[in-house]
Amino acid sequence: MPCRSSTFFEADYMDTAGALVHVYRDGTVVLSHAGVEMGQGIHTKMALVAAETLGVPYELVRVRETDTTSVPNTHPTAASSGTDLNGWAVINACRRIRERLEPVFHEMPHAEWTAVVGSAYHRKIKLSEAGHYAAPDFVYDYATKKGRTSFYFVWCALVAEVELDVLTGESQVRYVRFVQDAGRSLNAAIDIGQLEGAFVQGMGLVTMEHPIWASDGHLRTRNVSTYKIPSLADAPGEFHVALLEGVPNHYGGALKQKSLGEIGVQGAFAVHLALRDALLAHRQDEFMRGKLEPGSGELSNDEFFQMNSPATVPYLKSFCIDSDAHE
Repeated sequence: MPCRSSTFFEADYMDTAGALVHVYRDGTVVLSHAGVEMGQGIHTKMALVAAETLGVPYELVRVRETDTTSVPNTHPTAASSGTDLNGWAVINACRRIRERLEPVFHEMPHAEWTAVVGSAYHRKIKLSEAGHYAAPDFVYDYATKKGRTSFYFVWCALVAEVELDVLTGESQVRYVRFVQDAGRSLNAAIDIGQLEGAFVQGMGLVTMEHPIWASDGHLRTRNVSTYKIPSLADAPGEFHVALLEGVPNHYGGALKQKSLGEIGVQGAFAVHLALRDALLAHRQDEFMRGKLEPGSGELSNDEFFQMNSPATVPYLKSFCIDSDAHE
């Protein structure tokens, strides 16, 4: 299944971010940015961006927790934009610091970073900078029909193999191969981990998470005893995720990377389509065996049927032909 995801906010005033970078006289670097670390690895990526832009070892860079006293007027870390917006803000700040250090580097061509910074400190060169980034105006205007619907697009392709028990409606995802266009990945381990986790989260979206409301309007599925989410046991039995190589993002990604915050969830719809194919194969088999009679009211092998999401166990069972009933 091919899949495409968009990036950045449609409200263009939100496509902006800030950063604050300090270089200390011992060569260490401390930065703050507007993105929120929630396990997706944005702090690690911002440290990598700063290290590469300044030309220093990654180990010298430390990222502070997000705080609006350091970087004000932040926007949500969402819309597959966090790494790009904040990454460009960090890049802009680091570039200005690096520019101020260039005369020192020129005079000390063989000196290490710490020596250059120490010399710059004694020369009273500013070693701190606030960075800001605002994405170019791109948002599509439905009135004028001008602009783009995404800052850039993210692509992937997936193959999913499922096993469906037609007697119970239970299913297992046996195999998934996921190939992702990540541009020039800043950290392959983080990107692959994000895609794996997002895919399993998406499996919950399309196969398990079914809100149920009572007749009086209250939500019945409001805790983990009634609302099912995927666990480790639900992950694909064989799961392969690969990043395309040699395809840098020249359309505005920070250091030519691509943000992968949402496409993994969307890719999980391959599981839903595989379950539908399994149901169709089951019904075709029953039809060929004579279990389904034309005009009997049952769905035959070539008739369309609509399968909604989530494809829960009872819902899948409702599409299965009860073999005992046709004996």
